Amino acid sequence: MLMEHDKEESKLMTIREVCQELGVCRNTLIKLTRLGKFKQIRLPGIVAIRYRRSEVEAYLARGTRGRALPKGTFVTAGVRANP
Repeated sequence: MLMEHDKEESKLMTIREVCQELGVCRNTLIKLTRLGKFKQIRLPGIVAIRYRRSEVEAYLARGTRGRALPKGTFVTAGVRANP
């Protein structure tokens, strides 16, 4: 059972790793999470947030690198708006 837990954790990415993979800053990743592009995973027992590697890879496969937020979308104070 411990090995399964280790395998599952190896499929998770830190905020820093996701930002590097996507080429975005931490604030942009938070905005993408609020927009529902990614789900946060909170690990029990520690104060840490992780993201599923499979979600990050799927996001990149859709060709969104370099354009993290939909064109014409901006986020201010957690509120999404399309002008």
